[in-house]
Amino acid sequence: MPLSACIEQGTMVRICGFELFKDEKDVTESEWRDYFLSARVPDHTAYKTLDREVKSLCMDTSLLDAESRLSRLMADFYEIVDRLNMENVVQDEPKKVVGYLVDALRPPAFKAAVKDQLGRQAHKPTKSNIQTFLKWLRKELEGFMRFEAHIAVHQQSGPATRGTQMQTPSTQPKRNHPGANTARTAEKRGTAQQKPAKSRTGGSDAPPKLEKQIRKCFKCGDQAHGVFQCPDVASPGEAKELYEKSTGRKVVKPVLSMTSSTGHEVGPSSAIPCEVMGVTETWITPDSAADVSVVTTKLLKALSDGGAWLNYLEIADHAAVTGIGDQPVTVKNKVKLNLRFSTPGGPLILRNVICWVTDQRLPLGVGELLLSKWIMQKLGYSPEKLLAVAQQVSEEWDMIDVDDGPTSKVTSVLAYGMEKPERTAEEKELEEDEDRACFPDFANDIDAECEQIRAILLEKVDEARRFGASEAFAKELESIIIHHIDVFP
Repeated sequence: MPLSACIEQGTMVRICGFELFKDEKDVTESEWRDYFLSARVPDHTAYKTLDREVKSLCMDTSLLDAESRLSRLMADFYEIVDRLNMENVVQDEPKKVVGYLVDALRPPAFKAAVKDQLGRQAHKPTKSNIQTFLKWLRKELEGFMRFEAHIAVHQQSGPATRGTQMQTPSTQPKRNHPGANTARTAEKRGTAQQKPAKSRTGGSDAPPKLEKQIRKCFKCGDQAHGVFQCPDVASPGEAKELYEKSTGRKVVKPVLSMTSSTGHEVGPSSAIPCEVMGVTETWITPDSAADVSVVTTKLLKALSDGGAWLNYLEIADHAAVTGIGDQPVTVKNKVKLNLRFSTPGGPLILRNVICWVTDQRLPLGVGELLLSKWIMQKLGYSPEKLLAVAQQVSEEWDMIDVDDGPTSKVTSVLAYGMEKPERTAEEKELEEDEDRACFPDFANDIDAECEQIRAILLEKVDEARRFGASEAFAKELESIIIHHIDVFP
């Protein structure tokens, strides 16, 4: 079908008379094609509009991987050029597109590093090809994001350190040459010496921050550990007293203090907060001795009410979990869950965590889900490495202050195991009856039916003999019938 047939008659007359300046019959197919494709060629005004639109373009730094950040950035850019009908700008002006994308990079430190790299002669071909640029930029962004979280943490702690370094010289007297400024120098020296005394007498000024520059134990002076980890400290109370005396600050939460649950539910000290399936916030306890991960039906019900789709898996054989209550608890199915933890470096997501479902409540302070030792080992937990690190800190540890006696009469040990429960004689007998009812044995009935069919067929062979069939024919007929006896009803 010619292109002119797809154009409204009035529109075609207008285009031919006022734009192509030809009669309708004189316009060829190639001219019609070039006319419509010319709409994709941007003019000076279109580029000005594009320059104004891309100023709002910005990389989304809330995304957690380089691929997602670049994909979102390119999607936003293509949305702009598609709205302006300028898709060909990527092929026609690759350097301009690279400039747009570089200006949209975030954070500013990464943007400055990319601009510095592209300004070199070695990266001149990179700016001339958008595909080459994106491949190179993806590697650079992955390398930057590997250290981005640590840079943020360092920047948060940086002002305090810089403030300490800036205030330290103010506590030291200045040396001046003798002369007219001697009295003023003595006055400054006296003022600098009075400021620490004011803090010791209960004034509002903070104590001198010179001690913060040297991080060492307030008990033994060792820089390898703090006062709360010092083996020479007799109790956490003594460590707290030394810390408050040396720093002038009170400890809000005592470190190394171990408490047991007393009956009312609070935020468990052994559990950590976690978001399950992106729906429910709960508490999860990682257990280095549990053979299986365990989840309660209470949490699964909350997930179902929240609209989460749960992938249940049936357990083929009888299984049970020991450690919940006095007797083994029978488990009939498992479920796959996705877990999301918040860490200082960003979120940590565990996908397809297989948990055994139990109707029993987990011990107080554990939460609604227990992670097994296999999960912990895959995440890097190792008792051997833990002991090796402790040995590097100190060759000898005094555990006199670690009291394992619970405050209540009931305590729990977080060690869960799976076992195959032994069935009683009554259960075995009932199971055999159930198997016979659900899966009856038809072998005997089939054999009896086959014998009846065989007898009938052999009678027919004898009948053929009586009607005059030869012996050779009768034997061949019998062998054929016996060979294909299964086809007879």
